[in-house]
Amino acid sequence: MMKICVIALCGFAQLSNCDMSSSLRGTLREDFGDAVLKELEEALGSSEHREQTEQTLHEFEADLRTTFKALPKNRRGAVEGPYARYALHRLFVQRYGWQVKGLEMTSGAWYAGAGVGVMGDRVPPKMRELFEKRLGSHGLLLHELAVLAATLDAMFRNDVYDRLSVVYAALEYNKTDIVKNEAAWRIAHAYIAALILGKPVEELHTSDVILSDNAFMVQERSVQITDLLWSTMPKVAGADPENFDWEFMTSWFVAFGKQLGHVEDKECKFMKFKLLLHEAGVGTGRVRVSDFHSASESFEEGVDDLRSMEALDETDPEDPKVIIPNYLQGATNCISPAGYYSICCFDECEALMDKIEAHFAAPAATPDAIATFISALPSASVLANRSLSPGLLEALNLMADRGMVALHSKHFAEWMHQAYPRECSHPQQSNTDRFNQTLRHFIEEIKAEHAKEIDFVVEPYGAPGSPETREGQTRSVAFEMFVTCVVGGVSMALAKLVLSAIRSSRGKSSKLL
Repeated sequence: MMKICVIALCGFAQLSNCDMSSSLRGTLREDFGDAVLKELEEALGSSEHREQTEQTLHEFEADLRTTFKALPKNRRGAVEGPYARYALHRLFVQRYGWQVKGLEMTSGAWYAGAGVGVMGDRVPPKMRELFEKRLGSHGLLLHELAVLAATLDAMFRNDVYDRLSVVYAALEYNKTDIVKNEAAWRIAHAYIAALILGKPVEELHTSDVILSDNAFMVQERSVQITDLLWSTMPKVAGADPENFDWEFMTSWFVAFGKQLGHVEDKECKFMKFKLLLHEAGVGTGRVRVSDFHSASESFEEGVDDLRSMEALDETDPEDPKVIIPNYLQGATNCISPAGYYSICCFDECEALMDKIEAHFAAPAATPDAIATFISALPSASVLANRSLSPGLLEALNLMADRGMVALHSKHFAEWMHQAYPRECSHPQQSNTDRFNQTLRHFIEEIKAEHAKEIDFVVEPYGAPGSPETREGQTRSVAFEMFVTCVVGGVSMALAKLVLSAIRSSRGKSSKLL
């Protein structure tokens, strides 16, 4: 019996003091106009941190260049809201392991929101409004995107300032104090404890600092994290200092916070190792729920929790499985220092996408070119120079539009999960029940006619109203991705017969769209 898997498509308080160089002002004056320049200068403040801000800006521009080149652009050569959001997400995830609220991927999609809402009330409303207007009317060029990233990054220094203020108050120090080594150690210990175990900085109180400081002493990772803290000191001071003032402490903890993700990721890799020991079928990237709970005492999430994390594969309701990359990217494996971002596991799929974008330097590529490149692209668990399965090859052809596959689409994200199931998350969505119920009913009708020939499995993917299913589109990849999960030899003539039936039904029943 042949088995066909149908993939259904249903659906950044003031900033810290820093300044921009004249070259930056000149560029912004030309591109944004005097009003934007004024708002940015007022928000970013005096020249105290000018050199640091300029350096950060250049680094961000260099880091964003490869992704920017590969993204779809408008006639101005700028990226619009969804893709600006994607590029910023990639930047912070890869540099720091930060998942910034409002930039994170939603079920493999980048279509909702422009990415500026993440600023919230933490920057002047006029500045946020100007960025929103710029995104909405013109999009952002590479340099402008880097400025937006630097503005987000500046928020982090302000969070360090706020958290350290609470720690100083809890330990009865003043910001004007110059402390010695022993006192600095006490402050540092309390700071990292509040960062990791305390509440988000917006809700942090002095009592929370004392409680988290005591609890941190018994944490398994306290030694690793403390070692990281002390290893970052020379990078800030240039040598071991004898006196510690407020400015040094702030810069020290900024440097520490931007490296913390790398320590956390070591724990993530160990969790992955433990889960793979219980993998339900070699290379599936899945673990049965019962095996998940027995793999480690730290794996405590129940079925409802796993489902809300979009880490549960319920293709077979009688045998639900945990999707390993989805679980590792889940909120329960993150630290939340502030309300607008979390420090999470590094996404191994992002590294693969980096190589794909660098190779193609375009938003789309042909199926053959993708297949050739992916065949040679190794991951932590996939060897280079492999042969892709017939199902993966056929799925590439089916998702192509005018012979090209969009590299930043939800469907390609799904395909990447199938190609790298242990590294790339499976794009799911929790609000697709009604759509999938309708589709399941329809598939059952077809199945009844071909019961002896096909065993259909329907998986939810995407959300209604996404660009691929909007009015005016002549193709719906929603129903053309149905061979992505092919598990064996498939009669494509029969598969295309099913596809044809689904297509024709769309004219008869709007429920499917």
